[in-house]
Amino acid sequence: MRLRTKLMTIAVMLGAVQAANASDWGVYGGDTGNTRFSDNKQVNAGNVSKLSVKWALQLGTNRSQESTPIIVGDTMYVTSSFGPKNVFAVDDLGIQQAMIKLYKIKYTTKKELHTKMLAKSVKWAPYKTYACLHLWNWKDNGAV
Repeated sequence: MRLRTKLMTIAVMLGAVQAANASDWGVYGGDTGNTRFSDNKQVNAGNVSKLSVKWALQLGTNRSQESTPIIVGDTMYVTSSFGPKNVFAVDDLGIQQAMIKLYKIKYTTKKELHTKMLAKSVKWAPYKTYACLHLWNWKDNGAV
């Protein structure tokens, strides 16, 4: 009986966390049940035909680019199917600050910054995660 009560408590807690973060897509498939459901009300049957691509992210590889992004807050995490070593935090403020300073990147829009960051990071594949780690260390400690 205790095990059943504990499992129910955990299930309720997970549901509460998911409800609290309804705007996040923090795990593969949208939630721990992989339901791929979003309660987004902006897209509906009346306007779905008007959707268009406004921004695209090139992952820097010619291999398969099928991926399910993870969104937490204002940050989107995207991996390539080439492997987990190829992760790049494009919208991470620390990475942006480090790359702007290290590469002396000039930009006027966020899109332009992302494009220039991605162009610089192409040669890091498939080790972009390690490059990000070094950028964070460089930004924080001044050494790689």
